[in-house]
Amino acid sequence: RFAERLEARFRRETIMSAMSIHKSDLSNMLTVAHHVPEAVSDAIGPAPKIGRRGWIELADLMKNPGLKEKVGKLIADPQLQKQESDERFKAVLSALKIPGPRTRPEQLSGKGGPGFGTVVSTARNLTITVDRKKAPAFADFLRSRIQDLYEEFAAGRAAAPEEPQ
Repeated sequence: RFAERLEARFRRETIMSAMSIHKSDLSNMLTVAHHVPEAVSDAIGPAPKIGRRGWIELADLMKNPGLKEKVGKLIADPQLQKQESDERFKAVLSALKIPGPRTRPEQLSGKGGPGFGTVVSTARNLTITVDRKKAPAFADFLRSRIQDLYEEFAAGRAAAPEEPQ
């Protein structure tokens, strides 16, 4: 908040010099100050164990205007105020995070055969695991063909009408 108050009166170069900080540090401080409402930062307190990255993560989440009401209710909770500052920060941060879908690994198995691997699909990644003890030849086959499979896929997409990815 100190950096934010200085920004209202001085140029950034002057602030960096006065605070002996780099441009990126000042930018991070101002991002937090601009996106985390003062009522929220005051309710949390200094949270000394959280560090810069934690506050930046909170500021990024607070950019979502729909979350401000949720945070307002949370910081008004008397139970929250009984906690230590670091714990209050963690509670606010975890309340704002949207949990991703939990996925269970799909078992890969041959026709009537034992499982030889798994597939895990999330919103971000697809992970295929082949147990080399159970299917060493298939693991080698897949490894040798993965680039060709992608090229085949890409060639098919180039020939097909455009569809969303």
